[in-house]
Amino acid sequence: MRTKKKTIMLITILMMIIILLVQFASATYAFSLQDMKDKADKFKLAGQGEADKILPIEGSGGIEEKFIPVGQVLVTIASIVLVIVTLIMAIKYLTANAEQKGKLKQQLIGLVVSIIVIYGAVGIWTIIQDIMKDAGL
Repeated sequence: MRTKKKTIMLITILMMIIILLVQFASATYAFSLQDMKDKADKFKLAGQGEADKILPIEGSGGIEEKFIPVGQVLVTIASIVLVIVTLIMAIKYLTANAEQKGKLKQQLIGLVVSIIVIYGAVGIWTIIQDIMKDAGL
């Protein structure tokens, strides 16, 4: 039993030493942060002219300004539908027996996923739009 513990301890110590040696021996050939930023800015400027032809700058009546009202209407409709479906499911749950409650709980999972998808997409879109505005894109 003692030899088994000693063997396990020895293997553990050897593994730690090997991990430490490998960790300090690795070389890195990466660019500095400023070099990466300069290359990214150069890449962005190279395609800026063509990009402005496809999607004009905000405020010039571009495509994105035409789709924002449509998105707002769709989110409003989805919110109304979610409220109505939630109320209907709540009423059914209050009046259901044990077997029906089990089925309603499964349907509730679909409702929760729908809520997460709809409002998650709106949240992601808002975050991306804010980041792009802050970056001047």
